[in-house]
Amino acid sequence: MTTSRNRYIHDIVYEILTVLHRNGEMRKTALCLSANLPMDRCTSVLKLLESYGLICETPDKRVKLYRICERGYMYLGLYVKLRETLPYLKQGRR
Repeated sequence: MTTSRNRYIHDIVYEILTVLHRNGEMRKTALCLSANLPMDRCTSVLKLLESYGLICETPDKRVKLYRICERGYMYLGLYVKLRETLPYLKQGRR
């Protein structure tokens, strides 16, 4: 029997932004794999993050690359402080 852990949207956003911060510009496929998200869900989250100005799409000659924007770095800092302040957030969903 496997136990699945559903992630909150804030955890998913944090994971995507952390991956982009660590790796720089990335293709959508590599980003989805690194953030452990299925492609269809990742696409909708990336559109949401782009609309909020947390990530930017930099069109290359052949592929679209995603990178973290200034607001994304602000989100990361605030989220880390929130997790330090509220320790039950570290445990995830029960």
